[in-house]
Amino acid sequence: MSKIRKILCAAISAVLISSLCACGITIKPDDKTDAGTSQTEAPQVTMSAFEEFMKELRERGYEGTDEDIIGALNGKDTAITETQAVALAMKSCVTLHVFFRTQEENDILSQVTSVASVGSGVILSLDRETGDAFIVTNYHMIFDERSKEEGHLATKCEIFTYGREYPDYAIPAEYVGGSATFDIAVLKVTGSEILLDTDARACDFTDSDRVVIGERIFAIGNSENEGLAVSSGIVGLDSEDVTLPSADGSESVQSRLIRIDAPVNHGNSGGGIFNSRGELLGICVAKNNKSEVDGIGYMIPSNIAGYAAFNIIDSARNDNYPGILKCMLGITVYGENFRTEPREDGTTKIICDVVIESVAKTSPFIGLLEKGDIVRVLSVRDFTVHAERVHTIVDVMLRARVGDPVRLTVLRNGAEIGFESVLTDNSVTPIR
Repeated sequence: MSKIRKILCAAISAVLISSLCACGITIKPDDKTDAGTSQTEAPQVTMSAFEEFMKELRERGYEGTDEDIIGALNGKDTAITETQAVALAMKSCVTLHVFFRTQEENDILSQVTSVASVGSGVILSLDRETGDAFIVTNYHMIFDERSKEEGHLATKCEIFTYGREYPDYAIPAEYVGGSATFDIAVLKVTGSEILLDTDARACDFTDSDRVVIGERIFAIGNSENEGLAVSSGIVGLDSEDVTLPSADGSESVQSRLIRIDAPVNHGNSGGGIFNSRGELLGICVAKNNKSEVDGIGYMIPSNIAGYAAFNIIDSARNDNYPGILKCMLGITVYGENFRTEPREDGTTKIICDVVIESVAKTSPFIGLLEKGDIVRVLSVRDFTVHAERVHTIVDVMLRARVGDPVRLTVLRNGAEIGFESVLTDNSVTPIR
């Protein structure tokens, strides 16, 4: 029996009697064949009721995907090998060459020159009809303080897909926008026949809040400018606040990152970190270069990288702003009562109470929320997160937009209370 089906066995048995009929799952009795063998018709799942079944399983702690459920109920093992996962992920990765126009002065003359930088990127989206694509990478990849372009940005960017890392296959990409604070930038490819002539694909995201310490990971990037290659390791720490210089070097910023021990080198910046299913778990951003430190690298969690990248795309398209326009709840929160809690699969997660410290006068929840309220659930539009850590509600606001309805459920004096509001222009904070 596969690992997936073993995990599902306990969860499904607990809800079988109460949920199968309601979820439209029917199991027919064995049909005896003339040869004396038996055949059991696989359980059939009606998708209209499937969400209800999934909801109850998740309430009981199951954290797999919908595809896992469908495959397991129909007797199929949806797991893929690590080799297959890497092959899948490699199709979403690109080598990145970036060029900057600089000016060097000497005693005789001022000379305009061009310097190049190399790194990596991941395909966010790909239109198979037009050849258009969006690529996510690090902001520090397209920024150089020596650049004479506006904002010290790159003059030219080129990407290359796996197996085609030669000059004839260079694909032009233009800068859409980015954030030095989050160290995320987005590039756009327009109408590329070269890209359409490959098996490139958009990456599959996974929920980085479900990352587990010790989880197997694969780093794919243009290490040492030798073309896309893979290294492997594990997750060392699922959430770490790290103080780093901002991508433009203007200030120090505290970033929430995931620690990894997979070898990453020059050229890995902006590349993808994938799990054993080939899903994007994060974007490679830094490593600890101290001589006495070994095996400490960092990735931007996929939730932050994905939310930030699509925010940048929307801000550039709808507001002509080349950065992040983040809607804020207008509350200050902190974590207390930290503790561990077991998952259904036997792993452990850290959770805490997310407590409101203050409510700003500009908050859409002014007059509703109070100091000391404990945030339980945050819903933005049609997306809901349980406030198990402070960062869960901070990160999800990157996907919020003006006009979105927001609902907060808080614990106050032992009772849960729900409040609703709508995000307005006053909720927006530009982030460069």
